[in-house]
Amino acid sequence: MNPTDIKIIGLSASPRAQSNSRRLLENVLAGARFAGANCSMIDLSALNIRPCSHCDSCISDGLCPIADDMELVYNAIEQCHGLVVASPIYFMGLSAQLKLAVDRCQRYWAYRNATGSSVLSQALYKRRGIFVGVGARNTESVFAGALTSMRWFFDSIDTEFYRSLTAGNCDRAGEVDNKPEILAQAYELGVQLAESYK
Repeated sequence: MNPTDIKIIGLSASPRAQSNSRRLLENVLAGARFAGANCSMIDLSALNIRPCSHCDSCISDGLCPIADDMELVYNAIEQCHGLVVASPIYFMGLSAQLKLAVDRCQRYWAYRNATGSSVLSQALYKRRGIFVGVGARNTESVFAGALTSMRWFFDSIDTEFYRSLTAGNCDRAGEVDNKPEILAQAYELGVQLAESYK
């Protein structure tokens, strides 16, 4: 595959401008772009996404009847080869902005579970997903809940959980800039993701 044909989307899930998770996401995308991939980012906090109403209509057709900005996220998922999701850790879990988007992807899981078929295109290379999590504390338990949620999320959208990157001791905005080793890891992760399609 031509590197420039590889499309990688980043989902930034922090409500805070200049957030640590967004900074790491930018580095992942910079690394992927250096390796030749076509990269773009969606800021979930800027979108109007309503919660899943559990109406179950997606079971029959795989579509969500709620008309809002989630369509942008659906389009990104359906057209990308790689998906990089970055979130701060709140109460040992995902941010509210990301949880809304994850829950609205019920449409993919419900239809596949009911019919055994996927509404996602099989023409693309196997999608690969990366989760970037940033927390104020630096213990394994801080990220465990979010990592479990993301593993199931990626599975539900027919995406391989490729890698994860977690950074602790990052509470104040911009604090990750004092951790050059983490920034370098994020960049290298992006390079590896893009090169994994060659």
